[in-house]
Amino acid sequence: MTATITSLVLHGFSPIYGVSLTESDMFQVAHLPLFILLGCFCGVMAYYFTEVNSKVGGFYKGIKEQWRKWLYAGITLGVLIFIFPPLYGEGHSSFSTLMAGETEALFDNTLFYSFSDADWFLIIYLIAIMLFMVLAMATTNAAGGVGGT
Repeated sequence: MTATITSLVLHGFSPIYGVSLTESDMFQVAHLPLFILLGCFCGVMAYYFTEVNSKVGGFYKGIKEQWRKWLYAGITLGVLIFIFPPLYGEGHSSFSTLMAGETEALFDNTLFYSFSDADWFLIIYLIAIMLFMVLAMATTNAAGGVGGT
């Protein structure tokens, strides 16, 4: 209730992500294999999330000096954000961009801008962002920061 009331006060009654459904968007039995595939993918991502979080946490636990943790985390996050700028922040802007169908904007200020019109590269880029977002979050948390889980 608190979250809902706070959201209504801050955003009003309009949804954060506007989605309109048509007849073809409704549940159909023919879509069931896609839901099964999505469930398997989410299960693999959950396993990956747990493993990476555990391994990165174990690595940083072995470092005694706090300044070294910050140094390693800063270098790791700096390199990741340089290569994948959408990793910076909570991801709301990237998600909004994708929902609006403006996929080329996702490649702005990246090393991969020349591939922005290739659909196959967009899929690879999004998968890479998902995988490296877990690493960035785990590194931030393990080094003593707050990286949204």
